[in-house]
Amino acid sequence: MKKFAIFGGVLVVVALVATLMLPSLAWDGGANVEVRFHVRESGREPIKGAKVLVIPESRLYMLSGTNFSDAFTLVVTDDRGQAIVKIMCPAGGGSGLFGKTGRFRFVHDLSVEAQGYRTLSTPLANVIGGVHWPLSKRAFDVELVLFKNP
Repeated sequence: MKKFAIFGGVLVVVALVATLMLPSLAWDGGANVEVRFHVRESGREPIKGAKVLVIPESRLYMLSGTNFSDAFTLVVTDDRGQAIVKIMCPAGGGSGLFGKTGRFRFVHDLSVEAQGYRTLSTPLANVIGGVHWPLSKRAFDVELVLFKNP
């Protein structure tokens, strides 16, 4: 009986180790991410009517095309200076015994224009705080400060 218990215990340990050593399945796809932009002037007042444009890296070539307005969605800030933009980001990771893991990344450019203010144009990752993010992070709040034209 004691040998049977030892043999059973060894089998359980071997099965557990074999399961943990199974390779994870790699996946790639996309992640929907929401970015809430709060556009303010340097005096901290919200800027109403600022145009926020997020351009995926893969579509930058379209900026010179004649169908510019059809290719990109422009979001305009409300009375509180807020604009909510939903972005599809490339993502990838692994799927194994303990679920899906992975990261998404920002490969977008940001342009913010408002009448009477200097245009802000930068990679989106610069204002978000990084390129790579875990899949669990799907919403960002970003405060942007625009400066008046001299």
